[in-house]
Amino acid sequence: MRAAHLLQGQIPHEFHFFAGPLMPEETYNSLQTLAAASGNVRLSRYTPDLAAVLKRAELSVSMGGYNTVMDILSAGVRALVYPVTSNGDQEQSVRAEKLARMGVLDLIGPEELAPEKLAQKLGAALRNEPTRLL
Repeated sequence: MRAAHLLQGQIPHEFHFFAGPLMPEETYNSLQTLAAASGNVRLSRYTPDLAAVLKRAELSVSMGGYNTVMDILSAGVRALVYPVTSNGDQEQSVRAEKLARMGVLDLIGPEELAPEKLAQKLGAALRNEPTRLL
């Protein structure tokens, strides 16, 4: 959300964040406060049809779970993916790295999560044409 705020004056955009149904209420409330302080951010718990949301999006920024990546591929949307490895599983990394090598998406590394670096990465991703798989 802080990266979205940094981009507010540079490019016309609106970020729609989906926190997920398992996020603790206290954390969600903190994010609501951040979202309310920015004119270009909306926050929701969940969407029943992520695929439809992605078809209308210019860019997806997400973790690399199987269903989310399949929705990204189906939508043909530009994508930045942060593979989750905290559980010791490399599944998301393997999938995201293969798709990155194919030019279908770009990876976000832990060192790129600082708002300034992420804002640069978002701006660069929006300048690229999305690559679709046939």
